[in-house]
Amino acid sequence: MRDTGEGIPFKIPVREDARMIIAGILFDLGGTLIQNKFTPPEIFKKILEENGIHVSETDISKALVKTEEVLTFTGSEKIPPQNFWNLWDTQVLNFLGVTNSNPELGSHINEEWIEMSQPDVFPDVLPIMDFLKKKKNT
Repeated sequence: MRDTGEGIPFKIPVREDARMIIAGILFDLGGTLIQNKFTPPEIFKKILEENGIHVSETDISKALVKTEEVLTFTGSEKIPPQNFWNLWDTQVLNFLGVTNSNPELGSHINEEWIEMSQPDVFPDVLPIMDFLKKKKNT
C-alpha cells in the first residue's frame, strides 16, 4: 500500500525496472463512485406508481434479470447511452406486461431515474479524484 500524501492509501503496481504510463482511468459509476439511496426495483416501482402502474418489487426484479439476459451486447454496437437505457426500460416494461401504456414511458423512466435514485458520492471519491487530477498535471 502506498499513501497519496493526503492520507489516501491505495495499491500501485510498480516494477522496479520499468515506469508505467497511465493514459486514462475508467470507473464504473454505480457502486464505485456513487451509491443510490434506492435499489433499481425500488426506483422502477416509484416511477411506475407515479404513472398509475402498480407492480411488485419482486416482479420488477425478475423483469430486470430477464432484461439483462436478453439485452446482451458484444461491445461492437454503437448505441448512444440514452437510446440504450430507453431500450432497456422498454424491455423491462414488456416483461412486466406493461405494453398498452404511454409509449413514451420507457423514455420517461430514463429521464426520471437519476432524480428518483437520489445518488450520493461515496466519501472517499472526491479526494481520490483530486489526487488523480493533480497527478495528471505533474
